[in-house]
Amino acid sequence: MKLIKCHIENFGKLSDFTYDFTDGCNTVCEGNGWGKSTLAAFLRVMLFGFRNEGKRDPLENERKRYSPWQKGVYGGELRFESEGKQYSVRRTFGSKSAEDEFQLTDTKTNLPCSDFTQNLGEELFRIDAGSFERTIFISQNDCETFVTDGINAKIGNLAENTDDINNFETADKRLNDLLNSMSPSRKTGSLRQSKDRITELKTQIRNGQEIQNTMESIDTRKKAAIEEREKLSAELTELQERQKELGIYKDQQAKKEKYLDLRAKMAQRQQTLKEAESYFNGVIPKGEELREKAAVCNQGISVRKAMEIYCLTVEEQAQCKDNFPMVDNARLEEKYAEAQELESLESTIRKNALSGEESRRLEELSGYFAEGMPQEAEIDSVKNAWTNRNEGKSLLQAKEIQRKTLQSIQAQEDARCLREQEEAGKRKKILLLFGILLSLGGFAVILLGQGVIGGVLIVLGIAAVAAALLFTAGRSKVQTGENTELSYLEQEMEELEAQVRIEEEQIDDFCTRWGLREGLELTSWLVELQNKRRDYEALLERQKQAGSDEKTARIAALQKDLQQFFAEYGEVPETQNYLAALHELAGKCRQRQLLLEKQKKYLQQKQKYEALAEQVKNYLMSLQLIPEEHPEEQLAELESHRKDYEKELQEYRRIEQEIKAFEEKEDIPALLALKIPEGEESLESLADEMQVLSERMEERFQTIDSYQKQLSDLQESWDTVENMQEELEALQEKTEERLKQYELLGMTKNLLEQAKSSFTAKYTEPVMQGFRKYYRILTGTECENYQMDANTRLQVIEGNMPRDIGYLSLGNRDLIGICMRLALVEAMYEEQKPFLILDDPFVNLDENRTKGAMRFLTEIAKEYQVIYFTCHGSRE
Repeated sequence: MKLIKCHIENFGKLSDFTYDFTDGCNTVCEGNGWGKSTLAAFLRVMLFGFRNEGKRDPLENERKRYSPWQKGVYGGELRFESEGKQYSVRRTFGSKSAEDEFQLTDTKTNLPCSDFTQNLGEELFRIDAGSFERTIFISQNDCETFVTDGINAKIGNLAENTDDINNFETADKRLNDLLNSMSPSRKTGSLRQSKDRITELKTQIRNGQEIQNTMESIDTRKKAAIEEREKLSAELTELQERQKELGIYKDQQAKKEKYLDLRAKMAQRQQTLKEAESYFNGVIPKGEELREKAAVCNQGISVRKAMEIYCLTVEEQAQCKDNFPMVDNARLEEKYAEAQELESLESTIRKNALSGEESRRLEELSGYFAEGMPQEAEIDSVKNAWTNRNEGKSLLQAKEIQRKTLQSIQAQEDARCLREQEEAGKRKKILLLFGILLSLGGFAVILLGQGVIGGVLIVLGIAAVAAALLFTAGRSKVQTGENTELSYLEQEMEELEAQVRIEEEQIDDFCTRWGLREGLELTSWLVELQNKRRDYEALLERQKQAGSDEKTARIAALQKDLQQFFAEYGEVPETQNYLAALHELAGKCRQRQLLLEKQKKYLQQKQKYEALAEQVKNYLMSLQLIPEEHPEEQLAELESHRKDYEKELQEYRRIEQEIKAFEEKEDIPALLALKIPEGEESLESLADEMQVLSERMEERFQTIDSYQKQLSDLQESWDTVENMQEELEALQEKTEERLKQYELLGMTKNLLEQAKSSFTAKYTEPVMQGFRKYYRILTGTECENYQMDANTRLQVIEGNMPRDIGYLSLGNRDLIGICMRLALVEAMYEEQKPFLILDDPFVNLDENRTKGAMRFLTEIAKEYQVIYFTCHGSRE
């Protein structure tokens, strides 16, 4: 069987990738990260499917790990040959196995076929995926191997019926697990646990014999406690009857005391009411009237406070009597506007007035620009011309270098063309001569009677002559093109020089007109000239603004008008700050107006206060009272006494109603005649006796409950003992049966191992021979220190003792694993040889053994189709 071709749609990082396999060794030598291991994994997955699909980690779960990086269809195609017939298998993978698609096609007919199912690898190689990865598929850093059930079955030619060998490890593991779980010596063994439980049950049953005697003793004490509790209950009932009788007397006595207390309170309230009526001289005011007059009084207080606020001082009264004229608001606003205009004009003149330094600067600039002043655009134009002239100069220098280069190249080209022309002339002469000779020969052949051959010779002769002529014309054309490029460059330089001369003439003309001083840099001089021009224009404008005759006349008119206005009101401003003077005049007018309004409000509040005071005075006199200086306090005292009187009257009526209701309900004569019974105990002493009895009864209750609980616990313990006895008998019987089962399982395991060893011993020597063969190919030496046991486990003899190969170095372990895998493959597939997949298995070998590995590859490629992946040329 062999691979023919594979195509990957998308698998891991590989996308739209195709590889054609050949017989022998197919080497894929690419750098790290190219996708070699991904390609090897693709071949394995196409045969056996994904590994570790139940893992959550995407690095362990292959379905997630190789999910396409660039999305798209997940899967591909693999073409292979088996038993002389070629097939194509296509697989498409989803996010889970249920979404996968599988199609097998016969490449000869291109029709689907059913020679293999989705278990392609197992059906093709007759082994499971684990056995495939231990033999045919050798991955990097995983060269070691061990013999699986599938490998044993394939070597023993039992691939068609593997129930007897493929499940050996499963059966052996189950037997081991059962023996360990039942072990009588291990703490976790069920037999050991059963024996421990039997010992524990026997001890607990012996200790449970005393429970019966304890239960009888506690039951006797419980009955005695019940009798004592009943006796205490009878005594408590008798005391409760006596307490009830005494309680009735106490209730009647309390009612009598309550009645006498109510009569005393009623007499006290009558006396208090008489004293209150004497305070009011027999006229008790109404609460609503008192509250109304108190409100009037409070209103009068508020009015009096307002009077105090509006009352004028002596100075304010004098100001009100002064005959100061009031100013009209409209006229005052008009004068405000004139004063603001005046101040604005004076500020403008002060701001635009030139200083001494500025005047000297203006005089200097006037002399400088006496014959005229350049425009801003003209100066900018000269700046641009200077910039263009400098750029043109730089460009001319670059083009000069280019021209010299072209001239040098042209000289070299002319010399070369001259040589070529001389050689071409020679070739042309030869070619012309050859063409003429061919033509003459053609005519001669025609004359001899060979028309076709003669015609061919004539055509060839004419073609040779034409070729010679065309070759010469082509060379002449190339030379002409090269001369044209230099001409264009010289023409551009002439145009650029003309433009530079124009710019320089413009600059020279401007500098001559405006006197560029020697030694000054042109750009700096142009900036200085612009600054002078701008300063001159600004100073001229300020001089014009400061010396306006119209503004001067307006200032004089405004000053005269404002002076006349202030003269009308007897006000003469000390300075010409008319705005401040207007503010002062407006303030005086507003102050006088406020004083007049304040005096008016005072008179209004005074009249209102006198009316309120008269109303309160008349009310107090109606109550036969003399009005005092502060009537609000007098009214508050009246209200307080009135409230006290109302409160006493309500309390008196409440007590009167309570006495009436009590007399209707109770037998008053009988209550008044009630006497204390003689020889009776107090309720307190009876309560103390009852408390003592209750406490003693509670103690008995607790004692009985304690005995009952002990009996219940003992009964449960006794029930437990009886259950233990039953458990002990059943457990002893079950343990004997399981012990026999344990011995039978041990015998079964021994027999199974003997049978397996007998079976595998048949092909141990062929596998060992294959190992020696491949070890000799790879190392060039014999493997004298290795041996193989009946379980096909390889060991190395070191220090005269067999050792596990795990003690060897990583490189030696890889070497032994590779040889062992090939030996197993050779034993498993004697007829139809499978292909081999090697994913850089020699990475851990040293230099000498790497060379042997290359020989090893060459040898096995003679017998097997090998797909070999590596990342280094030394292992190619």
